Amino acid sequence: MNNYLRIGSLALVLILLMTLAGCGAVSSKNETPKVPSGEASSPAPTPSEAPVSSEEPTPADETIHVSTAGEFLEAIAPGAVIELAPGVYNLTEYLHESSGNISGYVTRSFTDGWQADVHDVSGLAIRGEKDGNVEIVAEPRYSDVLCFQDCSDIEIENIIFGHTIEQGNCQGAVLEFDNCGSIRLDGLDLYGCGTYGVAADNTVGLTLKDCIIRDCSYGIIDLSSCSDAVLEGCSIKNNSGFDMLSLSNSSVLFRGCDFSGDEGDSFLPSYFSSENKSSARFEDCSFGAWESQRLKEELKSSESYVFDEDCRFEGYSWSDIMEHSDDPEDPENDFERVALDTTHLKVASFDTKVLTESANKKSSPK
Repeated sequence: MNNYLRIGSLALVLILLMTLAGCGAVSSKNETPKVPSGEASSPAPTPSEAPVSSEEPTPADETIHVSTAGEFLEAIAPGAVIELAPGVYNLTEYLHESSGNISGYVTRSFTDGWQADVHDVSGLAIRGEKDGNVEIVAEPRYSDVLCFQDCSDIEIENIIFGHTIEQGNCQGAVLEFDNCGSIRLDGLDLYGCGTYGVAADNTVGLTLKDCIIRDCSYGIIDLSSCSDAVLEGCSIKNNSGFDMLSLSNSSVLFRGCDFSGDEGDSFLPSYFSSENKSSARFEDCSFGAWESQRLKEELKSSESYVFDEDCRFEGYSWSDIMEHSDDPEDPENDFERVALDTTHLKVASFDTKVLTESANKKSSPK
């Protein structure tokens, strides 16, 4: 009997313990976690509640930033946008240390020193930092500072170009373009001793805007078989040597340019022949004393150069420059009217010639 009672008591105790354990488990599952005082509890966001950014990813900066001559030449390639940090970039020193061509687009040629030749490149932009002082120089007297061959759609802006040696000793131009198209030069300072600020051969669409051409040893520009050449807002000063404008079968428009301090054998091209069909037009340009005096003399024997009425000449009026008669007192000869009528005819002829040359150049393969 006692054994039965003990067994019954133990069974009752086990049942009570199991009941209490079950209640504790249920209580712990339903218990809300405690939150420290001062902090609010919030449920974790579901995937649909996660914040979504409305901004698109920013594309990477494709501009190539360079600070040495080597980095600059090695970065030249079709479609490249190159920005030069302030400083002097001596191309000759880098080319002298190189063992061969720089790349598939930049080769070396030798005169009295190494010259960088850029070829077969399109869509290239070369820019100096806007607030910086960027200068690209070359040492050899017979080399161009930089030469472009068979290139198109080239932009160069906010850079100084020149030779390192004294004025009067050079045989190479500052910038040269051969068989090129759509060249835009903006805010450049091109200085001598380079023979010309720009030399170009068989090039269509050469534009210089707000540039300086100074201290060159042969003249201002040298164009051969070029069309659609435009110089706008340029300061052209202190160049000397031979013909300031060396043109061979080329047409050029000067708009809003200032010529001063130049001096040479002539201002306009001195070489005339039936095979050299060159022309130039000047709009809203100003000319210094030497330039004005030479134009007064040279225009008497040239019919291919147009000076609009808004041009200004030091020491002369527009009609003084444009008159071509030896007898200003002849009552039958109204010089200003004749000069004006002649100018209007020249303008129309010039524009027609430029359009025709441009169409022919663009339609013929390089």
